[in-house]
Amino acid sequence: MVTAIDSKSSATYVRRLEHLLDASRLLNSTLELSELTEIVLRIVQDEIPVDRCTLFVVDRKQKLLRLFIGLGGHAAVTGEPLDIEDAYADERFQQKFDEQFGYRTKDALCLPVFNCDGVIVGVLQLLNRTRPLNREDKEFLDSMCTYLGLALHNAWVHRELVESRKAEQELRQIRDRLEQAEKLSAMNELVAGIIHEMKNPLAVAIGYCSLMEEEVTAPVTERVSKVKTAVAQALKVAKNFLNFARSAGERVPTDVNSLITQTTELLTYDFRSRRVKLVCELDHLPITWVDPGSIQQVLLNLLKNAHQAAGDKAGGGTISIRSSHNSERSTIRIEISDDGPGIPAEVQSRIFEPFFTTKPSGSGTGLGLAVSKRIIEAHWGKLTFESTPGQGATFIIELPVHESTF
Repeated sequence: MVTAIDSKSSATYVRRLEHLLDASRLLNSTLELSELTEIVLRIVQDEIPVDRCTLFVVDRKQKLLRLFIGLGGHAAVTGEPLDIEDAYADERFQQKFDEQFGYRTKDALCLPVFNCDGVIVGVLQLLNRTRPLNREDKEFLDSMCTYLGLALHNAWVHRELVESRKAEQELRQIRDRLEQAEKLSAMNELVAGIIHEMKNPLAVAIGYCSLMEEEVTAPVTERVSKVKTAVAQALKVAKNFLNFARSAGERVPTDVNSLITQTTELLTYDFRSRRVKLVCELDHLPITWVDPGSIQQVLLNLLKNAHQAAGDKAGGGTISIRSSHNSERSTIRIEISDDGPGIPAEVQSRIFEPFFTTKPSGSGTGLGLAVSKRIIEAHWGKLTFESTPGQGATFIIELPVHESTF
C-alpha cells in the first residue's frame, strides 16, 4: 500500500522531471544570456525553497565573474560547491553587500556550473533556505547545473562568433573607407592644383574686363559686362572646387552656439527682405574642438538653402534652428528646418551629390551640400536630412564632442 508521504514524494519527483524536461527544452531555445538567466532562476525558485537565487556567469575574456556578490567567487575559483550555514560567521563573506542592498544573508549555497569540456562557466548561488535541502533537492540542482553548463557554453560560443563576425565586418568597412580616402585624397590634390592654376588667369580676365568697360562704347560695354559676369561665375566655381578639395582647417575650442548666432546675424537682412521669420532654440552646449570657419560655412550653406525655400512661400515662411546636447552619446545636434516646399522624393537620393542642384540654372553650382557633408564627415560627424514634399525640410548636423584636438 502506497502511503501519503510516498505519493507526495512521487508527485514531486514527477513534477521535477517535467521541470527538468522543460528546462532542457527552454535552455536550448535561446542563446541570449539574459534569457537563459531568467529561465534558470524561475525554474529553480519554483522547486527549491530559497529566498534568493542568482546566476553568475564567468567572463572568459575579462577573467571575472559577472554579477559577483558575496560568496559566488569561491566556487568559481575552486570549482567546488560551497555550503555556508551561517554567512556572517564565515570570513569569506563580505557583509558590505548586505549593507549596500539592505538585505540579511543567513546562509548560502554556491554551485559551480561546468560546460561539456569540464571548464567552469558560471556559479549558481542560493540564499536563505526556508528549510534544509534534501537529497532530491540537491539532485535536482545538479541536473539543472548540467543543463545550464551546456546552455552557457553554447551562448558564449554564439556570442564570440557574432563578435568575431562583427569585428571582421567593421575591419572590412574601415579598410574600404581608408582605400576610398586615399583615392579621394589623390584626386583632391590633383583638382586643387588644376583649379589653383585656373584662378589666376580668370582673375586677370576679370581685371581686363573692368578696364575695357571704362574705355569702350556702350554697346561693347554691355557685351564686356556679360563676359565679365561669365568669368566671375567661372571663378566662383573654381573657388567652390577648392573648398571641396580642401581638408578641414585648424581646430580650436569652439562654442558652436556662438557660431550659430554669428551666422544668423550675417543673414538678418536677407531674412527681413523676404519676410522670413527666424526662430532660434539653442540649448546649452559644451565647448568642442572644431574648425570654426568650416562649421560656419556649413551653417551658412544650410541657412541660405532654407532661406530660399522659405522665401518662396507666399507671405514669407519660417526657419527654425535648434541645438541640443546628448550627454550619453557625447554629441551635439543642430537642426535647421524650413516650411518651404520640401525636397521632391525623386531627387532625395541625389541631394548630396556634387554638382546636383534643384535651383534654377545659374543660381547654384550644386556644390554647397556636397562640401557641407564633406566638412561634417571630416569632423567625424553626420549630415542628414528629413523631408516630406510639401511640408518643408530639416537638415541635421551631428558632431561628436571632443575635449581636445585630434
